[in-house]
Amino acid sequence: MTHKAMVPKSHLNTRRHDKHLISGDGEPPDMATKIMRYLGHVSALGILYFLASQLSLQIHLPEGPASPIWPPAGIALGILLIGGWRMWPAIFLGSFFADPMFALTATHLLSAGFYAVGTLVQAAVGVLFAAPYFRRQTLSVNAGDEWKFLLAIGPIACLLSPTVGLTARHLLDLIPESELSSQWLIWWAGDTLGAILFIPLLLHIWIRKTRPSAPVQGFYLPLVATFLILIAGSLGLSALESAQQKNNLSKQLHPLLQLNTLKLKEQVSYIASVERLFAASEGITAEEFERFNHKIINEEGIIRIDWAPRVTGPERASLEQRTTGMDTPEFPILETTAAHKKMAARPRDDYYPIRFSLYSSDYAFDPIGLDHGAPPARRRALQKAIATGNPTAHITELETDGNRALMLFFPHFRDDAPPDTENLDIREAAVMGFVVGVIDPHNLFAITDHPSSPKNLSYRITSQGAHGTSKVLLNTLPPSTEPNWVQNLTVADLAFKLEIAAGTMTNESQQRWIYLALAMMATFLVALTVLTNRSYQEKRIQQQQELQDSRELLNAIIESCDIQIAAFDNKLRLTAFNRACEEFMHLRLNAHPYIGQPADHFFPDPEASERHGDTFSNNMHKALEGKRIKVLKELDIVGKTYTYEIRFNPVYSTDGGIIGATYVARDITPDIKLESQLKKQLEELTRWKQATLEREPLVLELKGEINQLLQRLGQPPRYQHTGKK
Repeated sequence: MTHKAMVPKSHLNTRRHDKHLISGDGEPPDMATKIMRYLGHVSALGILYFLASQLSLQIHLPEGPASPIWPPAGIALGILLIGGWRMWPAIFLGSFFADPMFALTATHLLSAGFYAVGTLVQAAVGVLFAAPYFRRQTLSVNAGDEWKFLLAIGPIACLLSPTVGLTARHLLDLIPESELSSQWLIWWAGDTLGAILFIPLLLHIWIRKTRPSAPVQGFYLPLVATFLILIAGSLGLSALESAQQKNNLSKQLHPLLQLNTLKLKEQVSYIASVERLFAASEGITAEEFERFNHKIINEEGIIRIDWAPRVTGPERASLEQRTTGMDTPEFPILETTAAHKKMAARPRDDYYPIRFSLYSSDYAFDPIGLDHGAPPARRRALQKAIATGNPTAHITELETDGNRALMLFFPHFRDDAPPDTENLDIREAAVMGFVVGVIDPHNLFAITDHPSSPKNLSYRITSQGAHGTSKVLLNTLPPSTEPNWVQNLTVADLAFKLEIAAGTMTNESQQRWIYLALAMMATFLVALTVLTNRSYQEKRIQQQQELQDSRELLNAIIESCDIQIAAFDNKLRLTAFNRACEEFMHLRLNAHPYIGQPADHFFPDPEASERHGDTFSNNMHKALEGKRIKVLKELDIVGKTYTYEIRFNPVYSTDGGIIGATYVARDITPDIKLESQLKKQLEELTRWKQATLEREPLVLELKGEINQLLQRLGQPPRYQHTGKK
């Protein structure tokens, strides 16, 4: 209560708008405008879902595309809770294109459709389950039902999307059965965390948009902080599991790679031993070549072993024309076309035709006569071997199927060749030929086929050539897959890089499930606390509003009465007064009360204070002691006499302590005048009554005589109860 009059709030005479937007000319939008706005809202929400999904996919664990926290699950529920059922196309379209396995194939499009259906059904069921605990008009949860609301939209409703999505992917052969359980748990946990964390946040954001006066304390910070902690924890867990997976993979692959490296060295040494055969003997025949290499060619991974002597240009014609008494006939010098068809070799300065060749049983191509120096890249490898005197390696395509193979060139020089000359012509003249070995590149890193090798490995083998050039020999890595392990190896002068990725977690540690369980419990408690605090805030605001309305009504009532009311605190300082009190003090005592005024100064004139209640301040002190005082005083004001009933009462707090006192003065002058008039009237009536009672017997006697006269005249009596019969 203040010194100013309190009046009820007036309502402006404004035109109420329809719930739909009104167009600029004041008319409701037409059907086309409504449709365009609806499509715009659906598109915007679908894009929001898609973008949120793409950002959420950056938070993932090593196994599969499922994210350990999936905010889009909460966004989908929020779209239906806030926007209503008509916004379902936004969820379906957004989730369809946001499918982590989306691709433009029939299988993947069908999988995306099931994924979108599961997301939409989950959001719809979540809204239905949450309806008994949710007030859509105010977008608030019923007080006391917060935990039921969170269970409905979170752990219960979120059972649907992973079940529908993973079942469809498994039936479409996109996910093996061995990964279903772990993927389902991660998917369910991610959707649950996203729902119970983001639904309270979205509801409060929307409430702040529609009701700016709604409280914000303690709502945003816990939810945002929890989300950031979950992101940090998920990324940390992902890094930890990746490191553990890489470590476990290294432990499994390292001994296999060592074994494979030893095997590869053995294969290279076998081919090198063939060159030593030619160095130790002269005139090696085809039978000797085959007998020596019979065991070598049966080694796994060795495709072919060739002997290719050097033939100069002038020697070519005589070589192709003459026939000797050797066991094998002479042969023409050949090369192959792009389609791997044999043709006569084109003229060159020298040739390296295959004279002897022994190849594995599955190699269905006779290479006899083919010139190893015909392909330019292969000739460069030959020349490098001649220049350095060391074996060289080259990646080539096999004539049988076009697959890449590793070809090793071991030069064989004459015994009288100058050992250290740098003259290439002299070294070329000294070379007698090459022993060439062809090795399957898959056999270079055959660990993926080893029985003890980890399952579901994918790999990429790349040759690192000179000048930074590289060639991919084999590649089974899925697109955008990062390798978990890298191994480098050198064969002759060629370097290779092996990159391996594990498709399935090789370590089944429980830390992931412990983290997800703790994250779900912590997030549930935070969301429950936020919703409970919000319900408490809403209830407190409602109570405050009701109290304010009550105060305004009380103030209006007090201000509208003509009783003087003033309130003082326990230090006798004026805290409130009404208009009647202000007018009395101003008009009749020429005083001006103000908030904070001491009681001693309430009546500035000591005489007035004395007249107005046997010293005003003394009575107020008595009221602070708990006494209730009532006095009647007659005041002469401007030549007139007024009688006032004055009360001094203590003011108690809720705990019973005295916190102030009130002064209430009522002008009872009219009541006294009325009482005096009533007293005079009562006295007059009393005298009349006494006079009437003394004359009553005479009146009764007179009435009786009149009745007798009328009876004599033959008329009926006029009066009843005359006392005479």
